[in-house]
Amino acid sequence: MAILKESYKDVNLLNSITLEIHNILFQDCDMTKGEFDSDIEVIDVSRKEIHFISTKPLLIGYYFDSKIQLGDSFQFNVSIRINKCIQLNDGEYKINAEFIGMEPYVAEKISKFKGELKQ
Repeated sequence: MAILKESYKDVNLLNSITLEIHNILFQDCDMTKGEFDSDIEVIDVSRKEIHFISTKPLLIGYYFDSKIQLGDSFQFNVSIRINKCIQLNDGEYKINAEFIGMEPYVAEKISKFKGELKQ
Protein backbone atom coordinates (compact mmCIF):
# COMPACT_ATOMS: atom_id res chain seq x y z
CA MET A 1 0.00 0.00 0.00
CA ALA A 2 1.45 3.34 -0.99
CA ILE A 3 0.75 6.26 1.26
CA LEU A 4 1.08 9.76 -0.16
CA LYS A 5 1.09 12.82 2.02
CA GLU A 6 1.33 16.44 1.06
CA SER A 7 0.94 19.44 3.32
CA TYR A 8 0.25 22.43 1.13
CA LYS A 9 3.38 24.56 1.31
CA ASP A 10 1.70 27.78 0.14
CA VAL A 11 -0.88 27.68 2.94
CA ASN A 12 -0.30 27.57 6.68
CA LEU A 13 -2.48 24.52 7.26
CA LEU A 14 -2.23 21.51 9.53
CA ASN A 15 -4.40 19.33 7.26
CA SER A 16 -2.87 16.98 4.73
CA ILE A 17 -4.01 14.76 1.88
CA THR A 18 -3.30 11.05 2.00
CA LEU A 19 -3.73 8.63 -0.92
CA GLU A 20 -3.43 4.86 -0.67
CA ILE A 21 -3.21 2.87 -3.91
CA HIS A 22 -4.35 -0.72 -3.46
CA ASN A 23 -5.17 -2.92 -6.44
CA ILE A 24 -4.77 -2.90 -10.17
CA LEU A 25 -8.24 -3.31 -11.66
CA PHE A 26 -9.01 -5.49 -14.67
CA GLN A 27 -5.52 -5.34 -16.16
CA ASP A 28 -3.15 -7.99 -17.43
CA CYS A 29 0.35 -6.76 -16.66
CA ASP A 30 3.58 -7.60 -14.89
CA MET A 31 2.74 -5.52 -11.81
CA THR A 32 1.47 -7.69 -8.95
CA LYS A 33 -2.20 -7.36 -8.24
CA GLY A 34 -2.31 -6.10 -4.69
CA GLU A 35 -0.33 -3.43 -2.98
CA PHE A 36 1.68 -0.87 -4.90
CA ASP A 37 4.89 -0.10 -3.01
CA SER A 38 6.48 3.26 -3.77
CA ASP A 39 7.45 6.49 -2.05
CA ILE A 40 4.92 8.95 -3.42
CA GLU A 41 3.77 12.46 -2.61
CA VAL A 42 0.50 14.21 -3.56
CA ILE A 43 1.09 17.55 -5.26
CA ASP A 44 -2.52 18.48 -6.16
CA VAL A 45 -6.10 17.23 -6.04
CA SER A 46 -9.22 18.55 -7.76
CA ARG A 47 -12.81 17.50 -8.37
CA LYS A 48 -11.73 15.33 -11.30
CA GLU A 49 -8.14 14.24 -10.73
CA ILE A 50 -5.13 13.84 -8.48
CA HIS A 51 -1.46 14.57 -9.25
CA PHE A 52 1.43 12.98 -7.43
CA ILE A 53 5.14 12.18 -7.54
CA SER A 54 6.22 8.53 -7.38
CA THR A 55 9.54 6.72 -7.23
CA LYS A 56 8.05 4.10 -9.60
CA PRO A 57 6.15 4.56 -12.86
CA LEU A 58 2.52 3.59 -13.35
CA LEU A 59 1.25 2.52 -16.75
CA ILE A 60 -0.93 5.00 -18.64
CA GLY A 61 -4.50 3.78 -19.03
CA TYR A 62 -4.36 1.43 -16.05
CA TYR A 63 -6.96 1.53 -13.27
CA PHE A 64 -6.34 1.25 -9.52
CA ASP A 65 -8.43 1.14 -6.37
CA SER A 66 -7.51 3.94 -4.00
CA LYS A 67 -8.46 5.50 -0.69
CA ILE A 68 -8.07 9.24 -0.17
CA GLN A 69 -8.07 11.10 3.14
CA LEU A 70 -8.62 14.88 3.08
CA GLY A 71 -7.29 16.26 6.34
CA ASP A 72 -8.85 14.69 9.41
CA SER A 73 -12.44 15.10 8.29
CA PHE A 74 -13.19 13.17 5.10
CA GLN A 75 -12.10 9.86 3.59
CA PHE A 76 -13.38 8.15 0.45
CA ASN A 77 -12.64 5.19 -1.81
CA VAL A 78 -12.43 5.77 -5.55
CA SER A 79 -11.00 4.13 -8.64
CA ILE A 80 -8.37 6.13 -10.52
CA ARG A 81 -7.11 5.87 -14.10
CA ILE A 82 -3.54 6.88 -14.90
CA ASN A 83 -3.57 9.59 -17.61
CA LYS A 84 0.03 10.73 -17.61
CA CYS A 85 3.35 9.47 -16.26
CA ILE A 86 6.37 11.66 -16.94
CA GLN A 87 9.88 10.78 -15.80
CA LEU A 88 11.52 13.70 -14.01
CA ASN A 89 15.26 14.49 -14.04
CA ASP A 90 15.77 13.05 -10.55
CA GLY A 91 14.43 9.61 -11.52
CA GLU A 92 11.01 10.17 -10.00
CA TYR A 93 7.74 10.23 -11.94
CA LYS A 94 5.01 12.85 -12.06
CA ILE A 95 1.69 11.04 -12.37
CA ASN A 96 -1.73 12.43 -13.19
CA ALA A 97 -4.77 10.26 -12.55
CA GLU A 98 -8.47 10.90 -13.06
CA PHE A 99 -11.19 9.80 -10.67
CA ILE A 100 -13.53 7.16 -12.13
CA GLY A 101 -17.16 6.86 -11.01
CA MET A 102 -16.87 9.34 -8.18
CA GLU A 103 -20.12 10.48 -6.56
CA PRO A 104 -20.95 14.20 -7.03
CA TYR A 105 -21.05 14.80 -3.26
CA VAL A 106 -17.40 13.63 -3.04
CA ALA A 107 -16.40 16.15 -5.73
CA GLU A 108 -18.15 18.85 -3.67
CA LYS A 109 -16.20 17.78 -0.56
CA ILE A 110 -12.94 18.09 -2.52
CA SER A 111 -13.89 21.58 -3.73
CA LYS A 112 -14.78 22.63 -0.19
CA PHE A 113 -11.50 21.21 1.14
CA LYS A 114 -9.45 23.06 -1.50
CA GLY A 115 -11.36 26.26 -0.73
CA GLU A 116 -10.43 25.89 2.94
CA LEU A 117 -6.78 25.47 1.95
CA LYS A 118 -6.77 28.81 0.13
CA GLN A 119 -8.22 30.78 3.06
